[in-house]
Amino acid sequence: MKFFAIIAAAGDGRRIGQGNKLLLDLMGKPVLVHTLEIFQKSVPIEKVVIAAPDKDIDNYWKLVADFNLSKVKEIVGGGNHRQDSIYSALNVIDSADYIVIHDGARPLLNAEFLDKMIKSISGAESLIAAVRVKDTIKKAGKEGIVKETLNREELLAIQTPQIFPAKILKEAHKKALTEVHYATDDSALVERLGAIVKIFEGEEENIKITTPEDIVIAEEILKRRS
Repeated sequence: MKFFAIIAAAGDGRRIGQGNKLLLDLMGKPVLVHTLEIFQKSVPIEKVVIAAPDKDIDNYWKLVADFNLSKVKEIVGGGNHRQDSIYSALNVIDSADYIVIHDGARPLLNAEFLDKMIKSISGAESLIAAVRVKDTIKKAGKEGIVKETLNREELLAIQTPQIFPAKILKEAHKKALTEVHYATDDSALVERLGAIVKIFEGEEENIKITTPEDIVIAEEILKRRS
């Protein structure tokens, strides 16, 4: 089976307020390099495609060369939405059996976890990493008035990686494009097809770098690991 990976790295990083957050230093390397090295080390992954901001494509290629990230074969320009960026990446993948999608801003994914997840996939099912919600979650209206307290036992915080049969993922994206439907992750598009999407228990340390505080947390995690 051929496993290819798409790294979603085309976000604008507005919430971190320091330009492209994936180029920020994290323990001596850019955030994106930490992420890419995980996939470089993963034996099942044959090819990596990066979805990038147009203005940073050359910067990303330089990182690929400087850090010998030989599995990165394509870097494509992203779109206005994450979904558009993933679709652009899908268009340069033509021979994969399964596609692994991961956020470039999640540099703390364990390589062992990735390989374990890949080994768990089978057939036409899709597999997504998720962790249990710890806080009480409430649904509120525009006025800030609580409408409902949701059952925490039924709620999950969805992460990446997410693994999909290539044929199903491409079909899901084409359907969404035709119907002008946007979702916040790829699994939501696959769900619309009625395809099987299974939960794979994630790891709490697999955080997404979103704010400056996340960089500090990521540094502490990496220091502890080393």
